Amino acid sequence: MNTIASPPVPKNLRDLLVAYPAYLTKLEWLLHHVVSHPSAGVPVFEQALWAIEEGLSSFVGDAQAELDAARASGDAAHVTYADEKLKLLQRATFKQVWIGDEELWAYFHGASDKDIL
Repeated sequence: MNTIASPPVPKNLRDLLVAYPAYLTKLEWLLHHVVSHPSAGVPVFEQALWAIEEGLSSFVGDAQAELDAARASGDAAHVTYADEKLKLLQRATFKQVWIGDEELWAYFHGASDKDIL
């Protein structure tokens, strides 16, 4: 069986999301899915970037819902926590935070020997 090594989650995202291991796991899964089931006609590197953006966008949506629920509950501590979480995730969505990741680039730059291009 030929298994494909998964691309790394960009280091800056790993650093930002260290307190949210479920988000890191989801990004790892999305990246693995891209390389194990690539779409034809689009470079796999582009697909990986889109997968990261899609994942981050869904995390922001979840965090916004959490903040809305915290506000509705009136729990000031939870509102503060949810607001900080949302701001962190919104910061993570800025591509310039993670787009220049050398490990991710190196993974795809040498991807021809991984049979994913």
